[in-house]
Amino acid sequence: PGFSAFDTGRMELRRKEDMQLTFREFRPYKDKCQFLDCAHIKEKGCAVLDAVAEGKILFYGSSGFTDVKDSSMYAPYITWAKEAGVTSGTGDGTTFSPNMVITREQMVTMLFRAAGITVTEGYEVLDKYEDKASISTYAVEAMVWAINTGIVNGVSATKLAPQNLATRAQGTKVILLFAEKYLEK
Repeated sequence: PGFSAFDTGRMELRRKEDMQLTFREFRPYKDKCQFLDCAHIKEKGCAVLDAVAEGKILFYGSSGFTDVKDSSMYAPYITWAKEAGVTSGTGDGTTFSPNMVITREQMVTMLFRAAGITVTEGYEVLDKYEDKASISTYAVEAMVWAINTGIVNGVSATKLAPQNLATRAQGTKVILLFAEKYLEK
């Protein structure tokens, strides 16, 4: 047993030269490296490595959550989310619960916090939902924002279902609409 051929013709592969485009924080430095073929690993004159050394690109250490191993593939993202105020964890704040499914209000709250939005008006949008009292206190502002921007709507004309688990379809819609409104193009 083994491979007689390895066909990459039908695979979507990233060229090494394009990898820097995958990491948004590299963008300001991508054209400033001494060598055009810089891989940003150990090359002399690498503007990305210099930016890391100068603290302009942050390396995220431990998240502080007891259930997130520093060696896990998602640890730096969870650490960033905690440091950026996107999440404070679950329960008493000592855990993140990385394998727990997410509710509609949790999903919206994370995006709301990531965008750094503040809501001061428009709360009346909740009045049409019979289940508005089931929105967790921490998520009210985020849900008002999400409804008013069209990022989220009710599961029916009178039900918001903030405690329901987010489906893949709902998550896809929310992320796409958020990206269209708030991310660089």
